[in-house]
Order: sequence, then structure tokens, then C-alpha cells
Amino acid sequence: MKQIFLFSEEVPADTQQHSGAADLGQTVTIIEREKTIGGVCLNVGCIPSKTLLHAASVIEDTESVSKYGIVFSKPEIDIKTLNQHKEKIINNLVSGLNKLCELRKIKVIYGTAK
Repeated sequence: MKQIFLFSEEVPADTQQHSGAADLGQTVTIIEREKTIGGVCLNVGCIPSKTLLHAASVIEDTESVSKYGIVFSKPEIDIKTLNQHKEKIINNLVSGLNKLCELRKIKVIYGTAK
């Protein structure tokens, strides 16, 4: 059986693409440079940023409805709780990708290649 080495780039979708090769009977190994699977997007880029942007959007939405007579008090931001929420989302997605790899028998090696 042919061994395929794939390099996780920037997005969690890479792992889903890699599982397609595994589903076709290939032995797949992913080289992941981040501390957890999911690449830069899931661990430090897109997903964390979008989580924080969503919180900002909610604040903006509450401000914009004042023109309809709905007025909220100024929000208080608990940064510790907000960061915990962000980490929970990341951890849930990482857990899902790990389970996907486990089910598809995809090996993950953490490090970089030359």
C-alpha cells in the first residue's frame, strides 16, 4: 500500500481532504507544524479571530437597534471569559479533527519537514 504524506497548511479543511485519501484506501500521514491539528487557521488565525469578531458584532448590533427604541446599557467585557469561550470553540474543533483522523486511521506527526 502506498504511503501518502500530507502537510497541513492553513485550514481545517485540509484534514477533511486528507481523510478522502484515507477513504480511498491510502495510508495517510499528516505533518502538522502547530501544537494541535488544524493549522494556523484553527489554532491562531481565522477561527480565533472570527470568534472575537462575532462578539464585537453582537455589541455593534445592540447599539444599532437604538434607532428602534431598544436601548441596552454599555457592555462590560470580561476578557477572561471571552478568551475562555474562544478556547472552548478551538478545542471543540480540534477534538473533532482528532476524532476524524482516528476514525480514518490518519497518523499525525507534529513538527516541520525539510
